[in-house]
Amino acid sequence: MAESKRTPYRVAIILSKLRLGCTRTAAYGLARVSPQAFYEWMHNPEFGEAVRHAEAEAESDWLCAALKDAKPPDRIKLMSLRYRQDWGEQLKIEHTGGVNITYVNDWRGPTTDAPPGATDSQD
Repeated sequence: MAESKRTPYRVAIILSKLRLGCTRTAAYGLARVSPQAFYEWMHNPEFGEAVRHAEAEAESDWLCAALKDAKPPDRIKLMSLRYRQDWGEQLKIEHTGGVNITYVNDWRGPTTDAPPGATDSQD
């Protein structure tokens, strides 16, 4: 069913909006395509490659504009906001040790170590 909506007109809208720097969500929304249909279409090698290429064109154009018109700190900020995965600040968070969880059941009975609704019986 999703394939029937993939017309040259809708594909052109999606690709043109991606080339302008729109997100995928905005691009397929403007083409009146559901998220499910769009991501089904992404499994088509031709369509998927065209989408990735349009996104790369937009990133390149954004980068050129940022380098031309903005001051150095603003260039990085602009790119990090628009292209977070590749340009944004990456935080690495590690956790060591255990986690203690105490379940409090103040109105149904005594406190137990089991989560509410858990039973010892096996069905």
